[in-house]
Amino acid sequence: MRRDIRLFCVFVSWSIWIGGFTFYFSVVIPTGGAIVGGSEQGFITQQVTYWLNLIGTASLLILLWNAIALRSRLLIATLSIMAFCQAALFAMHYGLDAVIDAQSRNVIEPARFRTLHEFYEIAATVLWLAAMAHLFGIVRAANRHVGDVKSN
Repeated sequence: MRRDIRLFCVFVSWSIWIGGFTFYFSVVIPTGGAIVGGSEQGFITQQVTYWLNLIGTASLLILLWNAIALRSRLLIATLSIMAFCQAALFAMHYGLDAVIDAQSRNVIEPARFRTLHEFYEIAATVLWLAAMAHLFGIVRAANRHVGDVKSN
């Protein structure tokens, strides 16, 4: 029963975090950019990514619980990549915040902003790719366990 609860928590947290992450970056940002413009969308993104980062941190703790319970090298490796990228996203988020004035909706240092934003996008992409591999590892480990239970 505890295993079922753990896996349920894993799938729910992964789905909320990475599902929301995927939808936001693939649908909301391009749509918002087309409607309100890239700069205005950026100020919305600043607020949303703060929450995505917090959700990601909570999800990483649940995924860690699962990776330890399953003793899966794939889960631990992908989780390590995800955690490193999440930490980098937090750091870059604060760096990006420092070069914008949210009140007046101005970018104070455009060149620095662009550079940090490009690194932010790279870290987000690496995190997403690692999350896809992590999901594969979750399914693989869960299927392996189901096979073990059936053979007993």
